[in-house]
Amino acid sequence: LIKQQKEITNIRESKMTSSECIDVLIIGSGPVGLTAAVEAARLGLSSRIIERKAERSTHDSRALVVHARVMELLEPVGSVTEKILDRSVQGGKMRICFSNDDVVDVSFDEGNWGDTEYPSPCFLPQYETERILEEELNAGGRSVEYGMSLEALEQDDEAGVMRSTIRSSDGSEETVESKYVVGCDGARSKTRQLLGIELHRSQSEFYFIVADVKLTVSPFKDDDGPRAFPHASGVGLFLQLPGKGNYRLLFQTPEGVTDKSGVDLDKEFIENLLHERTGLDFEVELGAWQTIFRITHGIADSFSRGRVFLAGDACHVHSPVGGQGMNYGMQDAHNLMWKLAWAKRAGSRDPSSTESVKFILDTYNDERHSVGAALIQGVGLATQVMATRNWFLQMCRNFVMRNAIPLVSKDAVRKLSQLELNYDPSCTQILLDKDSWTNFVCKPGQRLPNLRLEDGSLLHSHVDRVHHTWIYLNKEALNSALGGAKVVCVVPADAKDQTSIPSIPQSTLKQCQVVLVRPDLWVAGVSPDAQSLWERLMNHGDENSLETM
Repeated sequence: LIKQQKEITNIRESKMTSSECIDVLIIGSGPVGLTAAVEAARLGLSSRIIERKAERSTHDSRALVVHARVMELLEPVGSVTEKILDRSVQGGKMRICFSNDDVVDVSFDEGNWGDTEYPSPCFLPQYETERILEEELNAGGRSVEYGMSLEALEQDDEAGVMRSTIRSSDGSEETVESKYVVGCDGARSKTRQLLGIELHRSQSEFYFIVADVKLTVSPFKDDDGPRAFPHASGVGLFLQLPGKGNYRLLFQTPEGVTDKSGVDLDKEFIENLLHERTGLDFEVELGAWQTIFRITHGIADSFSRGRVFLAGDACHVHSPVGGQGMNYGMQDAHNLMWKLAWAKRAGSRDPSSTESVKFILDTYNDERHSVGAALIQGVGLATQVMATRNWFLQMCRNFVMRNAIPLVSKDAVRKLSQLELNYDPSCTQILLDKDSWTNFVCKPGQRLPNLRLEDGSLLHSHVDRVHHTWIYLNKEALNSALGGAKVVCVVPADAKDQTSIPSIPQSTLKQCQVVLVRPDLWVAGVSPDAQSLWERLMNHGDENSLETM
């Protein structure tokens, strides 16, 4: 142990005296910070990732699901998606139980998932998602530096660097020079505080008990998915965890209970609460984590300032309804890191062109803030509906859940899984809008349809996940790669072989067209030919950034 401590000390001393400037310093090693770290490694960015805690937690996490859109974005990152699929629970159905004889089933397996290769939520505790991402980070020769916290930030505009003061658990301090800093340090973000950016938080009236348990005696006949009990005293959810009988309980607290000071979250209390809300008898074995939390919603004024960026809960906080928060935060990290890599290429091609870098990086806040605000509003409304204790609103809610949800649930899975999160082209400079989208398979700001091609492959497999990609549908490329981006020429299969939603007519599939796709699988532009699309791009941006896209 003494030898290991000396080695750690020597490493820290060498870092303190090093003058090396890294590309990015990542603050926080939750799922968002780890996504940023593995993406930095994949994209060739030098980085460090620090974490205030002494070690990774193995139990206290609120997020429980990885959605299809995040799985698509993680595909290029080693074996991450394979491990998530292997360790998570998928498929099954959500059972909405109004009473023992009044049950509505919503099947995930029967949902209209469309063309994604991940047709199910992956139910997995957040700490397991973090473990998988950290395994990938370590496999690439990088690691989280635990027991290190951010203390101060200083931007040196003349040198083009950030100087961050970080402190280790032994009290020693170090100044880290980096081109950029990314704050992924949660709802109480020190990064955000140092920037002076305000997060406008709305405190709801709803408090929830969360507890991980094993149901040792249960009336459930099988572990076939989550269950919801919309009881008059408060809604309750059983969310399935890996392992037989393992569940995350998410139950509204009894009225008047707002923290653990007035109640013991012991075995007896949990079992009585379950009986009251479900009318069923359970025996539970408590896991390592039981707590009470208040649901809040909020979004920061800005997701960036200068060379510092915020991602995840550091800039937006959500209700747990629908499992949207962690997934949206991981997409923040993905969006930012490919843009940092693009900015690095632009800066290397022309070090004097600061406008190129600004043009690229300004789009991070433009895109993520606009969509995040709408997402938070929607999740907040859903939470109000689900958790209301007003008898009339409960009656309306239950009527809708009984009669409307079975009709719309098949189509709702894509929205829930964030496959239909779109950017408005007017919010960002790197999406090209136009008046009419007739006879195109997609439009800017949308996720690229994962078309089945004539050779049997899927379109997503042909997209460059580092640079942009020019996709020529039903035509040959007439010139070399514009901007150095990848060029692919493909022919879609017939309409009867496609699963995209909305469906694409046969005439549109066979139309000659060019689609410019970003590394995150969002469509940047469409046109009958690449040259006219390139000219429109040149009118929006500068040559240096476009030549390195």
